[in-house]
Amino acid sequence: MVNYAFTPPLAAAKEIHVEHTGNWRGLLPIVLVNFLFNVITIGFYRFWGKTKVRRYLWRHTVLDGTRLEYTGTGLELFFGFLVAAAIFFVVALGGEFMFGQSADPTTLMIYNLSFFAFIVLFTGFAVYRARNYRLSRSNWRGIRGGMSGSAWRHALRWLGYNVLIILSLGFALPWVRTRLQTPLAKQSQFGGTNLQFNAPAGPLYRPFLICLAATMAMFVFVGLLIVLSIYLSSEAVSAIMDEAKSAIETDFKQSISYGVGAVLGIIAVLFIGFFYVGIAAIFSCYFSFELRHFLNHTGYQEMAVKIDADAKSLIKLALGNFLLTLFTLGICYPLAQLRNFKFFINRMSFDGALNIDAILQSSQDKPQTGEGWAEMFDVGNV
Repeated sequence: MVNYAFTPPLAAAKEIHVEHTGNWRGLLPIVLVNFLFNVITIGFYRFWGKTKVRRYLWRHTVLDGTRLEYTGTGLELFFGFLVAAAIFFVVALGGEFMFGQSADPTTLMIYNLSFFAFIVLFTGFAVYRARNYRLSRSNWRGIRGGMSGSAWRHALRWLGYNVLIILSLGFALPWVRTRLQTPLAKQSQFGGTNLQFNAPAGPLYRPFLICLAATMAMFVFVGLLIVLSIYLSSEAVSAIMDEAKSAIETDFKQSISYGVGAVLGIIAVLFIGFFYVGIAAIFSCYFSFELRHFLNHTGYQEMAVKIDADAKSLIKLALGNFLLTLFTLGICYPLAQLRNFKFFINRMSFDGALNIDAILQSSQDKPQTGEGWAEMFDVGNV
């Protein structure tokens, strides 16, 4: 049973109902057309394709009888990407020209660390800007959202906290992600009112440690399989060589050895690939738990969000989305997003009252271009 830690103040209760009415039959034609045009345009259609998917997901989200509206355009996303790509390649090529060819190991190390810090910094910047763009293009009864903070401050926090994750060997991940989510949620607005957020990191450590233990077990299992495969293959090769020692020329023996080496290399790559796929599947489950936890500690005005989802349903959702994306090579990823929307929205309810008359239009400036940096670093989510 979920512990709903956010308790709204008493008020005249008005029940607010939310549901998602989309289905795969309505979204699949959009997905297939997007795939076709992405092939024809070598991927450049994705900005318009993403916009079509968002419009479908948004307009099938019904809050208190009114559909959400997404007003972003593919052209905005495309221009945002061009600006971000131009800046990125100027920095990357300039740095490579000035420092990348240096023979001094210290200079090369400083350059590589600086470029890594640049990537991490602008990933945090991208996350904030993408959220701001999506909120500013999300309308409900004519009221839009926005962000009230600074993308640069969030980028600096992102850089510092990711250094902490590295120093802690990953054990700080739940705490860091909660600390990053706190200002991100509290600075999110609908109209002129900010969201409320008070999620502790502690409850996330149980699912995190379970996923970490499963990852370590998989690491040991895959390692043993690789060692066993190498041992059995070398034993088989030795037996073949001993039996045919007199009949096989030296060159042919070397050819057999090279062939076996190639096969062992392929086996190792397959096992390592299986390991990384397994990690992705395991932590997709963790991130589903994390999303439920964050939503259950989010509020707006005098309302608190509640998500009615147990561990079994979350794991089923995460693994289903992972397999759907994996076996369609990412083509049906929008269908996985639809499954997420339907799962969380249709299990969402609200405690408390919503004062619609108090919701004023957002005073935040709307970004003129789309989430270009999110396109560069693939952190756009939807």
